[in-house]
Amino acid sequence: MAQEVRSRGLAFTPTPKILDRLQQRGAGQATLAAVRERMPVGTIEIQGPPGSQVAVDGTDHGTTDAQGRLVLPDLPVGAHRLVVNKPGYRPGDFKLTLAAREYKHLPVQLDWAGGFLTVRSEPPGASVEIAGLGQFKDGVSELQCPPGSYDITVARAGMKSETRSVAVVAGQHAAIEIHLMPDPQYFQEKLADARQHLSHGDAQGAIQISSELSSLEPNNPDVQSVLAAAYWRTHDPGHFESAAADAIRNGGSVTLNLAHEHLELSGEAIHPATLTITAKSIAYDPGGASCKYRAFVVPLGNVAMLEVTNKSAAGFMVVRHLAPGTFLLHLDFRDPAKPDKKMTLFFAIPDSRIERENNVGFLVSPSNSSQALGAVVDMIRRAK
Repeated sequence: MAQEVRSRGLAFTPTPKILDRLQQRGAGQATLAAVRERMPVGTIEIQGPPGSQVAVDGTDHGTTDAQGRLVLPDLPVGAHRLVVNKPGYRPGDFKLTLAAREYKHLPVQLDWAGGFLTVRSEPPGASVEIAGLGQFKDGVSELQCPPGSYDITVARAGMKSETRSVAVVAGQHAAIEIHLMPDPQYFQEKLADARQHLSHGDAQGAIQISSELSSLEPNNPDVQSVLAAAYWRTHDPGHFESAAADAIRNGGSVTLNLAHEHLELSGEAIHPATLTITAKSIAYDPGGASCKYRAFVVPLGNVAMLEVTNKSAAGFMVVRHLAPGTFLLHLDFRDPAKPDKKMTLFFAIPDSRIERENNVGFLVSPSNSSQALGAVVDMIRRAK
């Protein structure tokens, strides 16, 4: 019979139903195969979630691959019902009609049968561990979760870790926000370490540690004060001014190492000194240097003159000479003890020096003295 079918053909178009009837009436496998060869067929390509089980007209036809693709060739023409299943998703039920030699694409979209979970954490950079689902960086958004209760642990170096539980319900969106607090012991140890780096002349090390602490607690005035001092020492006016403004705005102080310049009978002189600025006051300290001004603190409102200058000036029997490119910070204070008197101070940036040429002393500063002292002026004006 199979040979006759192949040599003579058929006077009808075979269908799956006809094949079933032939089999019920005793047709052998060779005959059924010969008849099946005469059936018009087509191909269906499925594109859906990876790992989905596909059944056509109640018969299993395999699973979609890692890219979500499955090709079903040699399907009989006519109407078909495809059912696509994947654990955690609602089944997809599709009906289609296939023509002879047709290649039909079927995109499959399955609906998630569980819930959704969003976890946000502050500050950035924290690790988020969801029991049973894995570990994530900086939280998750709309994570698909089977219904149930989940323990969520958020951790970050220098912060106190925190664990919370959240219930996820099918078809609903659960969201949780966790704000970590700094670990006080860790914070203080690192802050002391930053100050030690600064005192030993390692400004870059102080910046690195303080920047980490600033990411943990952005408005900490002690951290911003260390940052401002470190940026001042690295001759970075822009970052200095920003850190100094933050420190003062948050109730901290900024201490600057400067060179106090003044004219004496013996000629021009400079010595190390510090200015400490807060939102309310400004303090001068000559340290152990010989200076006509002792250490003092005055209200910030007593600053009568605030400018950056490159002008030479005459004192008693001597004249100040500034090398080209050298600038000074000029400050006038109203003396709290003597309101009708004023104190006038001039400051050069650190690393300034006096060089003599033709028996004349010239004050020489690094080339960026104008920008550096300008940043100090802007910082004090903001504070005022």
